[in-house]
Amino acid sequence: MSRKDMLSRNGEIWEKLNSEETHVHSVRRVYCNLEISGQSVSVVETAHGRTLVIDGRLQSTEADEWIYHEALVQPAMLCHDGPRDVLCVGGTTGAIIREALRTPTIQSVAFTNTNRMLVDITRAYLPHLGAWVFDDPRIEVIEEDASSWLQCTGRSFDVIIVDLPESPDGTPKDGRFVTRRLLVALRQHLNSGGIVAVAAGAAHLLADPAFAVIVKALKSVFLSVDAYSANVSSLGTPWGFAVGTDGPSIICVRREADRPADR
Repeated sequence: MSRKDMLSRNGEIWEKLNSEETHVHSVRRVYCNLEISGQSVSVVETAHGRTLVIDGRLQSTEADEWIYHEALVQPAMLCHDGPRDVLCVGGTTGAIIREALRTPTIQSVAFTNTNRMLVDITRAYLPHLGAWVFDDPRIEVIEEDASSWLQCTGRSFDVIIVDLPESPDGTPKDGRFVTRRLLVALRQHLNSGGIVAVAAGAAHLLADPAFAVIVKALKSVFLSVDAYSANVSSLGTPWGFAVGTDGPSIICVRREADRPADR
């Protein structure tokens, strides 16, 4: 089924979760439907509110994007002693930057992004995701892929957040573009005590094994790796996340007083 068919078939999006399951979303309204750098990008209205769809796969929705982005970002941020410098790899909506900025110690956030037009679409149609963050003076937008940029920079970071897209053909062979090579490069740019957090794909019994692929790759690079999941209803499945560090496991209980004031 083509991307065009997915948006036009009886006003529905048909998203294949795995070989046995399909998630169907009714489309109430189409705000935009564009081809950008070889990717089909749409913003539509579904039962979950405004919804970003890239290459036929839901990326985030107005109703529950906060579940996904908090689960990806906050465990690493809360378990670091005092993160100041953050690198965001992927996540073109700005929502992971928004979550990082909730930590009061943050001084800078570098954001690698190869698709400026997608950022512009977010600002125009999905302001709730955090488009305002791109006006924050602490944010540096780097219009280059992370792997290339890391080879040329000497900067290091306290926390690195990775939110890369899924494989275009739905196969897990590249771990949703989170490769061991990338993880090794990220580790070389971590400060002492630094943490890498990764969005790792669907985490249920019938899911493609991308989650396991990514966790295995993290374990081959970092001394301590923790995996967990969050239920994001618009995605139709629990979503997996993982964190890696060269220190002790970060899965820990934090006192309420240790958390950001807005929690």
